Amino acid sequence: MRGILLEGTDIQVKDGYMVLGDNTMDMIENIVDSNRGEWKNDVYLGVGIKNMVAANKSDVSISREVVENLKRGGIEYKKVKVNNGEIEIEI
Repeated sequence: MRGILLEGTDIQVKDGYMVLGDNTMDMIENIVDSNRGEWKNDVYLGVGIKNMVAANKSDVSISREVVENLKRGGIEYKKVKVNNGEIEIEI
């Protein structure tokens, strides 16, 4: 996915211009961290990982939620693995 690159929550800037590039990992991070209802264009998008971990959801539940949301967000991925709340996404 090509778009504006982020540095944390700030837009990357070089020589006074926004930096463009592969922003797939930025999008994945935003989708996993955000909660449902936070995306204006799709109110059902967002994993809410902090809430899922706090609620002691199983690795299978977390994995299912991540996969569903990556598909919903149009993110192409090869594999999603969750182990003790740690998420690994292969793109």
